[in-house]
Amino acid sequence: MNFPQYDHHICLVSEQTLPNYLGTVVPDATPKNVHLVVTDCMKARADILEKALRFRGYAVTQYPLASQETSDMIDVLDKIHEKTGSSVAINVTGGTKIMALNAVGWANIQDVPPFLFYVDTDNRKILQIDGHSNQYALTTKLKLKELLKAGAGANIIKQDNSAVRERDLLEKLVQVFLKNKTALELFNKRAAEAKGKLYTSMSYGDMPEFRQALDIAHEAKKVQVSADNIVYQSEDARFWCNGGWLEDFVKARLFKLQHEGILDDWASNIELFNEQGAAKTGKFTPDPVNELDAAFTAANRFFVIECKTANLAKRDGFSEASYKLDSLRKNLGGVLSRGMIVSIHHPRPEDIQRCKELRIELLYGKDVLRLEEKLKNWI
Repeated sequence: MNFPQYDHHICLVSEQTLPNYLGTVVPDATPKNVHLVVTDCMKARADILEKALRFRGYAVTQYPLASQETSDMIDVLDKIHEKTGSSVAINVTGGTKIMALNAVGWANIQDVPPFLFYVDTDNRKILQIDGHSNQYALTTKLKLKELLKAGAGANIIKQDNSAVRERDLLEKLVQVFLKNKTALELFNKRAAEAKGKLYTSMSYGDMPEFRQALDIAHEAKKVQVSADNIVYQSEDARFWCNGGWLEDFVKARLFKLQHEGILDDWASNIELFNEQGAAKTGKFTPDPVNELDAAFTAANRFFVIECKTANLAKRDGFSEASYKLDSLRKNLGGVLSRGMIVSIHHPRPEDIQRCKELRIELLYGKDVLRLEEKLKNWI
């Protein structure tokens, strides 16, 4: 059974814009006009939704709702009804419960009742709720760029989703650093020292695991090593040695999972520009507001991954990273979004508990080698 097409959709705007957006982009059932019922406190969210819908080519009109009282809701819906005729559907997923109940009550007293529906993102279904029990599959699979635009008003200005060729070398590098985390700290330190000059001294070259890591970096064509110096082939190569290799390790797994159809879209090294955030700060140049190590979409949900090669436990860094990631994923993907921290170093017990409370997935130590399995379970 296919979801029916109506010329007009009425949406009740709430903090979560994606269910309203998903109801309008069902293939072969897209409306021509979208009417947004908006309370004062939801004006900013309505602007985000309107911009995303106009980008899709829909005509969009906002209708201010003075209060959630039944009389005010009826006045707004009557105003919309004057413009729509009978080809109308109402998405009651958004708004408040009172707004949704008032919309249902209004619909039931119309000569030609509108089609009422609810977008069940958890079960990937659209439910008809006007006395019928029809259900429609939610087949839409949002790409990362579209999900962020519709859900947060954020635009991707830079991303990378190319294939990673050094997958085996990356796994060897993880194994070396799991064996000796001091070698990892030294590997990071030397790369950080080379910023701006692309070379540093070859001290501690007698540490076997550090030397193994350099050999792997040399095989990956990132460094040249002599008895006295480490020379990085480029700034990108230096960045790779200063933690970028772990991002590539994650990136290789995401590339494979998309190829297998397990996730819908992904990217790494993402730079985002949030127009609303820029307007609030007065910065209208397209500077990135947020930078993400990696992110992907699956079942129209947003997943974001942060990669950490520094020993965050030494300076309460896990606490800072977890709170930051929790705020970031909610702002960009809403309450259904998920966040993960991938770290070679072990967190403290209190860090593990904090991530659990924030619903941040924490992958560390030898479990990093099981990343692909963990990602499948996470999705």
